[in-house]
Amino acid sequence: MQASSLVAQRFTAKMHREMLAWGTAGSAGLCGVYLQPVMQKDQYKYQMLYPIPQTQKINGKCCQPFGRSTAIWGAGKSFPYTGEDFSYEIFRKKNCCLGVSIF
Repeated sequence: MQASSLVAQRFTAKMHREMLAWGTAGSAGLCGVYLQPVMQKDQYKYQMLYPIPQTQKINGKCCQPFGRSTAIWGAGKSFPYTGEDFSYEIFRKKNCCLGVSIF
């Protein structure tokens, strides 16, 4: 459980280093994307989809930010007899220039 979560986070960081994932948040990302070779962890959240979907909220939140420990939400989420295949949905923060007044 912990290792699969770490792999997802490392792969996202690798994509930023290789300029395959660009920055979309903040004032620089209002009307487009920008180069971001170092990933900012506070722009990403993720949620487990398989083998047991994470549907219950923890402290009013359904997703975990990158870097949070899996000890609280990951207990009992893996089955040793069906293998160790995990699937995550990754959310990225995106700022948009629609509705921003430029006058």
